[in-house]
Amino acid sequence: HLFEEFERRGIEFRCLGTQIDTTNAMGRAFLTIMLAFAQLERDINSERTRAGVAMYRTDANGKITKPWGRKSLATAAQLRRAKRLMEDGTLSAKEVYGALGVSRTTFYRSFVPRLIRPSHPIDQFALDNDEIEEAG
Repeated sequence: HLFEEFERRGIEFRCLGTQIDTTNAMGRAFLTIMLAFAQLERDINSERTRAGVAMYRTDANGKITKPWGRKSLATAAQLRRAKRLMEDGTLSAKEVYGALGVSRTTFYRSFVPRLIRPSHPIDQFALDNDEIEEAG
């Protein structure tokens, strides 16, 4: 993109170390080929990384066996309490995370996504069933 912007502005590029000179057709062609190979290398590396991660996370049957990312710091009891406090509607978010004894960052990273926007349907199922067990 940088070289396209240079060309649009009429700026010519001359690299003394590698003999690339965009003032002539051969230099522009050589630069285009080098950029194409660099992009190809990035794409192949990205594909291999995605394939490696997918292979690491799944078993032989293709089921996801290993979670990805940092584990949530929220315990089930804290999630139940946070949900009750948030549903009450009288407390601000600051008062809720203060009552839970967690930092603002922990509250928004670990609690809010699981309470308001569950990352996976099974999380919401677990929260709903915890309430049923508590009532019963």
